[in-house]
Amino acid sequence: MAKDHKSLTELAMRKKREAYQWRINADCKKSGPDGLDMRMAKGLDEEALAILTVHDNKLPVTSMGEVSHPHIAGLFEADKGYAINTLKHSGIIPEEASIRRTDLLMQENIDITALALDAAETMQAENSVEKMLAHQMALSHEMAMKTGDAAVLELARDKHRSGDYTEYQRLANSTAKLMGAFQQGMLTLQKLRNGGNQTMTVQHVHVESGGQAVIGSIQGATSQGEQDKK
Repeated sequence: MAKDHKSLTELAMRKKREAYQWRINADCKKSGPDGLDMRMAKGLDEEALAILTVHDNKLPVTSMGEVSHPHIAGLFEADKGYAINTLKHSGIIPEEASIRRTDLLMQENIDITALALDAAETMQAENSVEKMLAHQMALSHEMAMKTGDAAVLELARDKHRSGDYTEYQRLANSTAKLMGAFQQGMLTLQKLRNGGNQTMTVQHVHVESGGQAVIGSIQGATSQGEQDKK
């Protein structure tokens, strides 16, 4: 029989939602904690917790920052003959999220798996949000390069046409927006790691008696000797 849920996380959430409905019924009936509705709610909550619980002997094997041999997928245990890494805080939700991230990278019409994993490794992504940002930046980069290539090709074609550069301009604008999205991702990463804080450096300037202190940038200044020559 086909399962009616896409993941164990979704199944657990359905049970939590059903438990909530049973509690609403209990409140309406004022049946108390020993009533059928509250017992059903408690049982569903326990089932949801059991689904999301991972035992220590079933830690997922990870490779390149993502789950490669998850126990929830029914795979055999990975070969123990080499060093492996596991998720720091293992659980069904982070495991399935990792699997889903990998699935999205390996969609039929995109080829960014290596780019995305290398980007996440390069920026030393510390959590799921940073990993997803790295993957999105990889997609932005690939699309920008491909759209840029299409724009250059279109420009070459326009030379033999009546001078209508509409399609070239559209592709060039799309390329610029994709490159901007990539660069915005870099800024977002910086904000995530710095907490959005800006650093201000305060310097003390000591001015001797009779001197003057100038604060700010000075452009076009000339030496006293040059001024005397004028």
